[in-house]
This record gives sequence, structure tokens and C-alpha cells, in this order.
Amino acid sequence: MSIRFVSKRSEVFPNMAAMFSLMLWQTGASQLVWPGSALELWQFPSPSTESSGPDETTAATSTTQKDLVHGLIRREAVRNMALGFVGLATWYRGDRKLLGGVMLCGCFTAFSDGLVSRAVVGGEELRHWAFVPFMLGTAAGLLGWLG
Repeated sequence: MSIRFVSKRSEVFPNMAAMFSLMLWQTGASQLVWPGSALELWQFPSPSTESSGPDETTAATSTTQKDLVHGLIRREAVRNMALGFVGLATWYRGDRKLLGGVMLCGCFTAFSDGLVSRAVVGGEELRHWAFVPFMLGTAAGLLGWLG
């Protein structure tokens, strides 16, 4: 006999998925508007726009590096917003299996972001990986893996 905490047709799992999707969309929107703050939040190094020497070339290189890093953060922001929007649209349509698949995609995204954080910062991967078990549990519930 299995113990069920939540029935298969419960709205807990879809609503949790919507919460994760909304959080992902909001994070992306914030990153898009304030890429420098996103770097600080995730403790990634941010190139300085100040010249480190008397040469103007150094200042131009620093500006180019900052533009590149902020551009990459904005690219990640659009990815986050797109994944969040897909989750919210799927939640609105009520397709539990597809919503479970979206949550699995979110798990892969959070896990890979943690790996990047570990490689670049030398740690802080748990800031990303902390979401994986909850998203995986939500996906499992939506996909019917919990019994």
C-alpha cells in the first residue's frame, strides 16, 4: 500500500511549476535590465570600465570586456525569460505532462548554471543546485512518477 500525500489530479504540482516559471521569468527580466547586478548576485567577476593604466587602449579593452560580459548575461536573461514564459503558457493551457517536461528542462538549466558557476567562480554552485530537487519533485509529480 502506498501513501499519497497529494493526489494525481491535485493542483499543487501545476501551481508549483507556475511559481518556478514565474520566478525564472522574473529573474530573467531583472538580468535583462540590470546585468551588472546579476553578476554581483551570482558573484561572477565583472570587468571594470576604469583604465588600469595611462594607455587609452586598456580602457577600450575593459569597455569591450564589460560589453561582452553584459551581453552574455542579457543572453542568459532572454533564455530564462523564454523558459519561464513556456512554463507559464503550458500551465495556463493545463497540459500536465508537457509542464513536467518544462520542469525537467529547468532542472537541466539550473544544474548546468551551477557547473558554470563552479568553473568561473570556484564555488557557489549550490545557489543554482538548490532548486533542482524541488523542480525535479515537481516534474515527477506532473509526469506521474510518484505513484
